Amino acid sequence: TAAECEATAMEHVLALALSSGFERVIFESDCQQVVNVLRNDY
Repeated sequence: TAAECEATAMEHVLALALSSGFERVIFESDCQQVVNVLRNDY
């Protein structure tokens, strides 16, 4: 699904950011399902 693709992309970007030394990352999304999961608002 689109939500799974977006969540997977965020996971890859987060891994890249952490391996590059970033300590904080801000994500933006238009997929409410992914936002809810990340915010624990199932």
